[in-house]
Amino acid sequence: MPDLVITATEGAISLRGPLREDVIPDTIEIQETLAVAADASTGTILAVSPCTVSSDVISAELYPGTNDPAELRFALISADTPLEALRLDWLGVGLTLVDRYCRYAWSLYRESGALLASAALTDDEAELAWRQAQSHTTRTRTIAAARVAVGQPRMLGERTDGTDEALVRYSDAIGEFSRIPLEAPETGGPSGPTLTELLATGMS
Repeated sequence: MPDLVITATEGAISLRGPLREDVIPDTIEIQETLAVAADASTGTILAVSPCTVSSDVISAELYPGTNDPAELRFALISADTPLEALRLDWLGVGLTLVDRYCRYAWSLYRESGALLASAALTDDEAELAWRQAQSHTTRTRTIAAARVAVGQPRMLGERTDGTDEALVRYSDAIGEFSRIPLEAPETGGPSGPTLTELLATGMS
């Protein structure tokens, strides 16, 4: 999702944002991207519009019946995404934030393992010490990110009666996930770092 610039005009909302450098604008997935506007409180879909791509910028114009962006939430989705599956209310957006923290924590955990594994492949004592220290720091950040992920459903739960099924499932799953980085990452075997992950640490 690019960082969108949202502009309100009379009766319309314009979205505009740059594509990431690794995105190929001419692919079907990008060319068929849809923009969606939903009521910020209820998540009700108010408008859907196809996006256009020009000069590595993706944009769309929506007509949701209000030109106040504060009353709306926006999303860019693929054309085959079922609209009924979207949760753009405050709870759905909150759970998306939880997902992002979990993905961030997992990426850091894998990086920590790759750094530790690559440390064993060098004979340079300074390089060895640096990689071990970086692995420790990265794992500390992993644990911190996992704890934030655990705390998010609790905060969301304060706005519900505690019976939302999706929120209960997320809370249980994230509680299990948060225990993973408490164990040292695998440095070998099927669960160890891939060659790509090792190369990403700067190993040559």
